[in-house]
Amino acid sequence: MNQARTGTLFLFLSVHVPGLGVKTYGELGLEMLREEAADIWCHWAGQAV
Repeated sequence: MNQARTGTLFLFLSVHVPGLGVKTYGELGLEMLREEAADIWCHWAGQAV
């Protein structure tokens, strides 16, 4: 229970990212997932064509 709360707080901690400004770890995680999903999608689409 305590671990989950710590994890949630961690997502809302802000970090200054060069070129992007201030982001929370949660936002950064979502962006990384989005980019990874796009890479995987392009990879599969490339194989299908």
